[in-house]
Parts: sequence; C-alpha cells; structure tokens
Amino acid sequence: MTISTQTIEKIFQQEKNPDGFFLELGNVVLEEFTDIKLIGDIERPEGRNTYEALKEYLKTLLEYFDRFPLHIFENEDGHYRAVMSLYFVWTGIFLYGEEQGHELWPHIFQGLGYGHDPNLSWQCGRLFMKCLRENDLESFDNVSSGNVYVTRILLHGLIPERYIERFVREFLLESLSEPGGFHKSGHALIEDWITQKYLVPKPIERFLRYGWPVNVQLVERFLDMAREWDEGDSSHWRQWGLPKYMVDAFIRCVQGDHNNIIKKGKASKRGERAFLVFDYTNQSQPIIVLPSQKLDEEGEIEISYKKAGEQATETKTLRVSTQLVDESLYSEQQELQVGPSDYWQITVGNNMQPVIYNYPEAESGIKIPLYFFSGNSGKAIKLGPDRRIPEEIIVVYPEDAILELSGGTFLSEPIALQGKWRGWTCAFCNLDEKGDFHYYGPNCSFTTDIEEHLLFRRFDEQADEPSLFSQHKAPHWMKCNNEMPIFFDPKGLHIYFSNQSYRIWRRGAGRLRRLDLPLGRLESIPFGLSDARKMENGRMVPVPWVDNIEPGVYEVCLRGPIGVEDFKMPFLYLPILRCERALSEERMPVVKEFLLEFSEMVPMLTFEGTEILIDSENCKAMVFLKEDRADAYCALKIFHNTAMPITLLLERSEIRWVRHSESGLYDWPYWRARPEIIPIQRLNEIRDSRALIEIDPAPLATFRGGPKVLPSGRLRIVFQGRKNENAPMDSLMSYEASKFKRGFRTIWLIDLKQFSDQMMDLQSYQRADISIDCGGPEKDIPLFTLLRYPEYENFRVLSPMVTQNAEKLQIIWDERPNEPRKNRALKIYPLGQPDRSTYVPIPDGQKPPIGISLERAEEAGQWVAEIDIRHGRFQTSRFHEIPSIARTRWFRFPKNWCDWVEWAFSPTVECLGHFDNDENYLGTIDSQAMPWTYFLHVFHRSIGQESCKELRNLLGEKILNLALPFSEGSKWEIKSDSRTFLRLLVISSSVDATEAGLRCFGGCSPIQWCYIPKQIQMQLQMEQSSRFLGKAGTVWTLQQTLKDKEPLLASET
Repeated sequence: MTISTQTIEKIFQQEKNPDGFFLELGNVVLEEFTDIKLIGDIERPEGRNTYEALKEYLKTLLEYFDRFPLHIFENEDGHYRAVMSLYFVWTGIFLYGEEQGHELWPHIFQGLGYGHDPNLSWQCGRLFMKCLRENDLESFDNVSSGNVYVTRILLHGLIPERYIERFVREFLLESLSEPGGFHKSGHALIEDWITQKYLVPKPIERFLRYGWPVNVQLVERFLDMAREWDEGDSSHWRQWGLPKYMVDAFIRCVQGDHNNIIKKGKASKRGERAFLVFDYTNQSQPIIVLPSQKLDEEGEIEISYKKAGEQATETKTLRVSTQLVDESLYSEQQELQVGPSDYWQITVGNNMQPVIYNYPEAESGIKIPLYFFSGNSGKAIKLGPDRRIPEEIIVVYPEDAILELSGGTFLSEPIALQGKWRGWTCAFCNLDEKGDFHYYGPNCSFTTDIEEHLLFRRFDEQADEPSLFSQHKAPHWMKCNNEMPIFFDPKGLHIYFSNQSYRIWRRGAGRLRRLDLPLGRLESIPFGLSDARKMENGRMVPVPWVDNIEPGVYEVCLRGPIGVEDFKMPFLYLPILRCERALSEERMPVVKEFLLEFSEMVPMLTFEGTEILIDSENCKAMVFLKEDRADAYCALKIFHNTAMPITLLLERSEIRWVRHSESGLYDWPYWRARPEIIPIQRLNEIRDSRALIEIDPAPLATFRGGPKVLPSGRLRIVFQGRKNENAPMDSLMSYEASKFKRGFRTIWLIDLKQFSDQMMDLQSYQRADISIDCGGPEKDIPLFTLLRYPEYENFRVLSPMVTQNAEKLQIIWDERPNEPRKNRALKIYPLGQPDRSTYVPIPDGQKPPIGISLERAEEAGQWVAEIDIRHGRFQTSRFHEIPSIARTRWFRFPKNWCDWVEWAFSPTVECLGHFDNDENYLGTIDSQAMPWTYFLHVFHRSIGQESCKELRNLLGEKILNLALPFSEGSKWEIKSDSRTFLRLLVISSSVDATEAGLRCFGGCSPIQWCYIPKQIQMQLQMEQSSRFLGKAGTVWTLQQTLKDKEPLLASET
C-alpha cells in the first residue's frame, strides 16, 4: 500500500504525455485500490514530498490544456479518475485545516494551475464518487448534508498526520485514564467525544461525526493496541491494522506519558465483549452472549435495558458461574435472556459493557423496529448506511406488523418467539442482489403505526472468505458444538485465500492466539501474509509456529487495512492418530461405538447418556451411549479445566432431525437419528410442531442414492400411508422443505402439523410415514411415523380401598397397540393447583389395570390425574399445560373424615357438586368409604337397572318396599285442604323391590320413583266409606300401559 516519489518520477520520465502518464500511474493506483477501502491508507514514504511530486507532475502535464480537462475524466477508462482521486485525498491530508481556512477545492485547482470554479468542483466531486463505487471503496453513504463531496474526500484521508498526536493524547489517552475507560467500546468513546469535546479541530471532528463505520473500527484498533501494548516496536506496526504514521504517533505519545496509562490499563483486560445473537438451532429467542471474563472476586451480573415500547428500565441480576484457572477467577460464558431493545448495559463487577443495536433507517430516515441476524453465524448484523445484508438472514419484527419482501423470498412462515421476546416473530429470508422490505406496523416506541420501505444490497457472506486448510482435518462426523474446524496435526496448517480475497489481505497481518489459556496471558503471535504460495485457484499462506503447539483451542485472526473487518478463524487441535466408527446393520445405519486413538491423552468428561472406556496406557478411548435412545450424538467435554471448555460431538448418523423441545431449544441433546412414532392427537396438543432436518449429503449418497434436493435448494419430503399393517404404502402428499444455513451446515425446516392435518382428513389410514425422498419407498428415509390411535384412551382412576394411612388406586384405560410402555408416570395434583403436582412412576411394561398406592390426603377435595411419559425423547417432561387426552379426576379425603358427618346437613346439590355430573368421575365414588355421597349419587343421578340394583343393595328389599309408594302394604291418603278425605291400602301391585318389580323405573332415577310409572297394575282397597265412592272395603284398580296417556282408576262396581 505504498506509492513513492521515485515511482511517480519514473513514470513521468517514461511517459511525458498525459495519456501515457495517467495510464501507467493509474495502473499502479488501481492495483493499490484492490487492497484497501480508504484511499488514505496508501502510504507515502517521503511524506508530504510524495504529494508535492504528484502535484507538480500533474500540473506540468495539464498545461497542455487551456482549461481543466474534465472531459477526459468522464470517459469509461478509470485510470484518470483513480489518479485524480488520489490527488484529491492527498491534498485534503496536507492542505486542509485552520491555517488554510478550511477550504479544499481552491487548493486542489490552484495546485494544478487553475482557478476555482464552483460548478467544476461539483462535477469533480461526482467523478470522485464514481471512482469510489467502481473500485468498491468506502463511500460513506451516511454523509447526506453539507458539502458531501468535500466531506467524503477528507474522510478518505482519515485523521491527517499533523493532527494524529493530538487525537491520541487529548482523546484516546485522556479517555483511557478515566475509570472503566479500557472497557468502553469504540462506539461509546466516539459518542462521548462528540458530546463532551469542544474546540475540536475540524478534521478530527468531521472524522468522528461522519466517519461511520471506519471511525469506530479505527478507535477499536487503537483500543486493542492500548490493551495489548508491549513496548512499541514500529517494525511490527502492521499487526494493529493501522497506518504506520498512526502507530508511530501512538508510540511517541505512550513514551511521553508520565502517568503510565497504558501500562496500568494492560492489567485491566477482562475478556471479549458481549454481543447479540440469535441461533435458531439453539435458542428460541435472541440472547446476549457474554464471553468468559476475568474477575477480581465472585459476584453477579447485572443486566439493565428498556424493553422496546416501554419506558421503565428492566433490571435483572444473575449469579455468575465461575471457575478457577491458574489462581485467577474467570466467569463461564453466559447466555443472557434479554428482551428486545436497542441498548443493553451488562455489568460484571467493575466491568461495564454496553451492547448496542442500531435499528435500520428507512428511506425517510425513520427507524424501523427490525432486527437482522446472520443465517450463517447467528450474530446481529450492523446495518450501515450502505444497507448491505448477507444473502441468508433471520429477520425479527413485531407480530402485529406486516413485512413484505421484494428482491428475495421468505423461507418460512412467521415463527412466534418465546420468553422475553413474546409478541415478536421471526422469518428466514434468502435475498436477491438488491431489493427492499416493505414494513407496516408499530414504530420503535410502539406509539403509532408507520409504513416504510427499507432498501438493501446483498453481499455474499462466505464468498472469498479466507479459510484454514490442512490434510489432517477431522472427519465430517466429528465436530464441535460451536462448529470450529478440528485438526489432528497442526503441521502443514495453511490459510487459503481466493485470488480476489488475497488482494485485500496480502498486506495485512495475522495473529495466532491460544483461546483456552487464562485471559491474562493469552499467547498471541503476529505474522505477515505476504509470503503466499500460488495455487490453481488462489493462494496459501502457512501459519507459522504451529508445529510444536500443545493440544488446545486456538484462533487465527486476520487484520487488514482500515475499512476491512477483522476476520477470525478459531480451530481445535486434538492429537488423534486414528478414529473409527462401528456401524449397525440397519436400513438406516447408526454408529454403535467410536474408537479414538491419541498420541497423548487430553482431559475429557462425558455428558449424561454417554459412556467412555479409556485405556490410558495405550492412549485409546471407546465412546458409546449408555442406552440407545435414538440420540444423534455421543458427547464429550474436552479441556473442561481451561478457560474455554469444548463440547465434542460424534455424529451417529449421516442424517439427523429434531422436533421443537418443550424448553424451546433445538440444541444438540435433542437431535435424533432414528424414526419417531407420534400419535396425531399428540401433534394437535403441541404448540410448535416444526422440525429441523440436517443431512451430510456426500457420504449419504454412497449407500442410498442421496436425497432429492431440488435446484432451488429445497428438500423433497414424501408422506406415505398404510390402511392397515399388511397394505401397501400409498403416496398421500409431497412437500418441498425450505432450507437455511448455519455455519457449514445446511438445515431444512418442515411443519409436522400439515401432515397430521392431511391424515386427519383421510380417515381410512391408520399410519403414515414422513420420509426424505430418495427415489422410492425402499430407499426413502423415514423420519416420523404418525399413528391414528389416541394414547391412554378412556383413562380413569378408581379408589377401591382406603385404609387408615394409605389410599390404593387402580388406573385403567383402553389399551392400544404401540402405546408407550416405558418411562410412564402418573401425575396427580389438587384441582386448580398444578404447582402441587406429585409424580408416581408406573412400572415399565405393566398393563392396565395398574395398582398405585398413595398416602392419605390431608384435606377433602377433587384431585386431577394425568398419565404420560415423564421422560420422552427430549429427556424432559412431556406433560403439557394444554389439557391432555389422558386426564381424569377423583375425590380424596383425609384420615378420620366421614361424609355422612361432614355433609349431613349440606344440600344434596352441594354434596354432589364436588363431582360435576361427570359419569367417569362419579364412578370413582367408593360406596364403603363415602356411603352418604354414594347413596345421594345413586338416588339422585343414577338411571337404569343398575341404579335399581344398587339402591336395593344399599337399602335392602324390606326398606325399599316400605319406601316405594306402589308396593303392597303401602297406604295412600287423599286429602283436602282441611282434612283427610280418603285412605287407600295397596293390596296388590306389579311394582315391588324385586328386580322384575323395579323394571318399570328403568328410564328414571330413584328420586323420580314417586311418579306413577308408565307400566303398572295395582289394587287399592278403601279403608273408610264415602257416599260418593262407596263403602269401606271397596277395591279400586289402577292401571297404565305405554299406550295410555293417563292412568286409569276403576272400581269393582
């Protein structure tokens, strides 16, 4: 990034005509532009003399023209514009300032021998902008007011050399001397300087106010240099990613600082900064990740922020999980649950870290409540004025808003977020080269609705990115939870650059740093990138000093010129000599065990569910599952006693899938490698029925023909059903699953509910498979099998025996094939009080009825019982807040409690109100334990022959005969208002307490037996004479049949 006086003079001597000079020097300048984003990054070895030489030669050549030759700079050849743009920027660096009256264009034209022409100035500024865009240089699109062309020219000159020491002393070092200064971000420092500094030189003020995003990056690099400074050596200036004159100025200021600010600040280094991230494969909402921090003492994390649309500040305090490493205290990496905001303040001890998210601005300048996250890394995207967004993103917006996309496609329907982000939704997007989001919904303060357009430009996030390369890379089935590459031998480790990307990085610097050491003594070794070996499609740069590194976690960080973001490539070094897998002999093979052979053992712990057998003498380890429950991974925690423990995942299958867990996560413990059987009734109860599918396409194709991935990138899913066990598979529907990327993984998204809805409509199908289409039923890979049967149908609880200290229950249901028979549990709790739940395990394999013994209840009342699988495929409870199919109730009472005492004077309606007219529930009333309640239930609510039978059993035939008004021996009295008018004796009747005699009451409950039944024949004898009805002893016959509308009463006369 250098153009010297000698280079300019040599070209002038060779090409003394304008065309030749601009062509040759333009080639040199354009070559320099490929490496940089800012023209001011081009070094001038002779300082101002280099600029003076360029100015004099340009002036000499332009004497050929009577007036400024604007026409030659407007042609398609960019050489002229490149040279003149360089001249414009260098003029701003050396001539713009107070002593020159803060003017630029007059100095530009006077230096070339012309007078100042305002109209010509505007046209030159327009050509300068054309040069920036055609060479992909920083265009500072946020500059929208004032003299926009002059401002951009000056910003490309950064902070001029004559002001840089003042900037370091009065701005940087002064801020670092304040408490907490070393922990502030570049953005926060710039905000402080803009609001607090007065009488600031114009070049510095302009750079701070309008130089986004370059100004923030430059200040951040100064901060890195201050935090890691070790007696400055100007020969290594490139490692800081700053121009040499800035590093030299910093050295001079530090050496002249008698307060030793930088030396004191070094000890204050705490760790990486917190950042906002949304990884949909691991989280159900955006979170803030706080990397490991060095602590002075154990303490707490305080998080404070104003939730979007609310005025009150929400503050939350969390206990910090810590670990002691080399006698220093470090916090573990924290995943902080926060709500939507644009500013979160994280405080750990004396360390305060702000996390800032800038809402994107619409074309009108109004900010829109949208969050953009990279689909590749999950990190929040800093959307600058250039509106550049990666190709695959996750966009988060209020659920009340409408978001439309032109110039791209939504890969999924809006997905409701959970937790503190409830009320917001997210969607996966794939963007075209350019387009816009059309937003209609609440503004950022949620006070009114707005309708705005947000234009964007796409950039390829992974194209031309450098990458680490080695012949000793781990196989595809071994990975880290954070997806960093794994190498078995560091020898031969290289950085691969495409030809295009190497032009940017060739004059940058790399740093090899170990991440698992304590933060106070991280190993960091800088190296240059100029020694590259040519390859067929790019360049390879060896990573030095890796031959003898120890096993651990490392990072190669590349730092290029100002305007180019740092690029970090972490990797894991494991000294493995050999690794093998033992596969099962199934249609879709899974790994039974992994064999690892090390050159030296590394610290390892197992996660729950994974078993490891270690042969320390031979440095071998065998890894397998304790119990194969279709888990997709065996998992080990390695380097657990360091500052950066790593979860090592060993894939058991080439294809993996996961359903949304009850905890809202898609994290690795929930992924599965074998088909799952799901009743369609269960899917109707699940809030979120989405599932993710991940495939390793290359190895899968070798033995199965490969899944059908369409040209659009969508995965073809087929739904095939059987009408019975022996029937052939019928194709019911097909579906094209949308995909999104996560790092180097490709993941497809499906919603299981659409398949269950289809099966509900096809009543004749008892089961159906959701499979990946691989070319036919024999090759298709089943993921889920949907069954029609309900789980635990007609579930109920009986309480057959109550002793002094225990209550023995029987639970029964209508058993179905393929019902879960393991890990079952009975969940019981008082009605309306699920927080008092108790779980009673049900023996594996046992069929209903199943006996359960409980302690006596402490008070009388209704209880709820649910049966389900307590530990399902997610290793978490499957009991839902949504009412389960397998739910019932029964009544419990404490010791020495008697219903005939407690409820003796209670109205019948109140007593039976405890049982809610639920026949299944009423059936749980125990006649021995609750005789009074049971009698009321039978007498008032039982219908049919069983009620007759039960009442006869309760009362006996004698009492029942006495109670029946129609039985033989009963006396009827016919009364007027003042006296008994007539007495009748039943001398014979078809109704009695026998089973046959009570049959006429089959359609009513016993309380209704006082009404004359539809079928009856009886004789009544008068016990006294009546002048109207006859003498005493007269016999009357009462008769009614089903044909009669009213009963008939006739005497013998």
